[in-house]
Parts: sequence; C-alpha cells; structure tokens
Amino acid sequence: MVFLLSDDTGWTPEFDTAARTLQGNGAFVVGVDLKGYLDGLDRSDDQDCHSPAGDFEDLSQRLEREYKFATYHAPIVVGRGQGATVAYGAVAQAAAKTTIAGGASIGPLPALKTKLPLCTGPGDAPAATPAPGGGFTYGPQPHIPGWWRLGLQQPDAAASAFAGTSGGEVMTLPPDAPLADQVVAMLHQDAPADADASAVSSLPLEELKADGPSPTLAIIYSGDGGWQDLDKTIGEALQSKGVSVVGVDSLRYFWSQQTPEQTAKDLAHIIDHYGKAWGAQRVILIGYSFGANVLPFAYNRLPAAEKAKIDQISLLGLAERTDFEIRVTGWLGVSADDDAPPVAPELKSIDPARIQCFYGEEEDDTVCPTPAMAGAEVIKTTGGHHFDGDYDSLARTIMDGAAKRQQAASAATTTKPANP
Repeated sequence: MVFLLSDDTGWTPEFDTAARTLQGNGAFVVGVDLKGYLDGLDRSDDQDCHSPAGDFEDLSQRLEREYKFATYHAPIVVGRGQGATVAYGAVAQAAAKTTIAGGASIGPLPALKTKLPLCTGPGDAPAATPAPGGGFTYGPQPHIPGWWRLGLQQPDAAASAFAGTSGGEVMTLPPDAPLADQVVAMLHQDAPADADASAVSSLPLEELKADGPSPTLAIIYSGDGGWQDLDKTIGEALQSKGVSVVGVDSLRYFWSQQTPEQTAKDLAHIIDHYGKAWGAQRVILIGYSFGANVLPFAYNRLPAAEKAKIDQISLLGLAERTDFEIRVTGWLGVSADDDAPPVAPELKSIDPARIQCFYGEEEDDTVCPTPAMAGAEVIKTTGGHHFDGDYDSLARTIMDGAAKRQQAASAATTTKPANP
C-alpha cells in the first residue's frame, strides 16, 4: 500500500505515470493531490494539529479491507516538494512502524504551508517552527519507528545531516531521471531489515528484549488498532523493568479469520521459541481490548506444557463477546456481532487466581465487574476504555501481580510434601 503525494502544483501527468509504474511493479497505489489534501486540512477547525499518519493509516485499513487483502500491510508514504515534507511528517509522527511502515521524500524538504502544524510523535518530535513565508518547517525525529529515505539530486550537507539525525538514509537520484524512475529506485531498494526476524517470523510480532537476563516473558496481544499506544507503552515499561516482551499485532494477525485453535497453536510456538531464545521459563499473558477478548480462548486450547508456564493472565478492557477477525466496525466503537462467541464460558475453565481484569469506571460493556470474574483480581481505574492514558500504572500493577503469583507458586512448590 503506497500513498503517492504530489507536490504543491497538484496531480500532474508525471505523477500519474509514476503511480502506474509503481502499480506495474506490484504496489497498490493511492494518488494524493497535495493541494486538495492541504485545503482539507486547513478547513478542519476542530483540532490543534494535523496527523497525516493517522489519515493514511485509517484509509489504508479501510481500503485493504474493501479490496480483501489477505494480510494487512502498513502503508508507505512517498512525496515530492511539500509532499516530501508530508511524507517525512507522517513517518516521524507515527507511533509505531505498524502505523506507517516507511516513507520516501524526494528532497529537499520545503516548509509545509498549513495553518496548523503537524502533531508531534515519539519524544515530542519533530518540532515545528513557523516559516517566514507561512506554514512550518520541521526538525529531526531521532525516534522514527519505521524507515525513511531522503532522495537528493545534488549533494546537500545540511539535508544529509538532517537525515542522519533522524535515522534516515540518503539516496542520490539522477537529476534528469523521470519522477517514475526516481520513485521506483527509492522503493525498490530493500527496506532496512526488521529486528523481528526469527523462527516465528511469519507472525506479526514485536520484540522488546530486556537488557539483562529475564526469566519471565510477557506476551502482549494488542487491540484491533495494532501495536501502538497502550500496548506499545506497557510493553516498553515492562522491558525497562527487566521483563522481555513479545507483542502480537492483532490488526495484522487477525486481519484474516483465525480460529481459537490456530491462535492457541501460534501462541504455543511463541512461548516455546522465545522461552528458548531468551531463556525465559515463566510467562505472563496480557491482552488489551480485542487482544484481551481472544486470550481466554487461546489459553484454554494450549497444550498442557505451555499452559503450565503461565503465571498470570492480565485482561484489559475485556468485552462480553469477541470475533476472531478484525472488522472495520470495531474501529468505530461497535461491539462484536450478537452471534460472536461469548467470553464468559471460556473464563469458567481458567483458575480465577491467575486472572487480572482491568476496566475503566466509565466502561459499561465489560466483563470485569460481573460474576464471571468471581475470584479474580479485578482492578477498576479512572477513565474509560483507554484508562485515562495512565499506562505506566497499568504496567506496575501487572508487574506487582505477577511477582505475587510467582512467589506464591514458588512457596507452594517449596512446602509441598514429598511423595512417600
């Protein structure tokens, strides 16, 4: 999925040729007339800043669902002129590489002529600076989660330094090459290798290995929006506390219909592979929203050996029913279909002492405060489905609960009388 942005002159025949060339090379291309896009941004008066990353992610999800992509692919954004600046801004403000996979800017990067600046991304970057002629210029982003390339037709030390500070890559483009050739050259070079390559590389996983030895592995199933925001922040918080984390991107994993049995089989592979690779003997399962809904089904279908390694199941924003496929209506806040399997019967098969169930006091469709959670650790927080954004507190509570359960299990093993 490639979004090709024109420059400020609008969508001209050379952009049409570039789009057709990319299409001929196997890309699904969405052409964006930059002038129309910027006019639309300036007409929106209900926000303080603009988020092209969110715009492209949302449209990508809808188009890939409409055109029945077998798996979800995070979009790539390409642009020239002011379109190059938008492409950089989208990559730089993305919360994760699952939001925007990467971008290519045919430089240099001019000021973007908008009334409002682009929103910042990780680390409150890139910083916006008002430009003398109107609009904004943008500083480097040292925390770009995806990949970014800057194409230059002549040497530019300042632009090269900017790209280096942002973790980007500079490519030299022939000045007389057609736009189509320039775009193809920038995208056909292999993207930077993912750190996620492993024996389970066919699964959409995010690896957050702790710096030191980590006897406990946390496996986090994200919400239906993919690996970002709550899931990503909790994963990073656990990693900083010495717990290695594997994140399952539910948006990509459940893009096509899964079954509880296949989900359990893949979960067992994750437990076994990372247990060996990272030396983790114990496991915490964590799920948020869609990810929380499917976890009880997967846990109950695990082989006994893998199930025995799990000390805690932390369910955040657990609903009453679940699908096993991402639906567009889920992004609009619509609950699972009435004929979707209910979660409560699955909970009956799990020792409630293993379960943490988190819900916001403003939620009204969660299983947590119901009799189905009798005997479990139920945690009510402020806010609604996003817990007022206090993700660090959620991570601490998960860690504290796991420590208590592991200590209790260790004590029970120590005091258990030997067989005569």
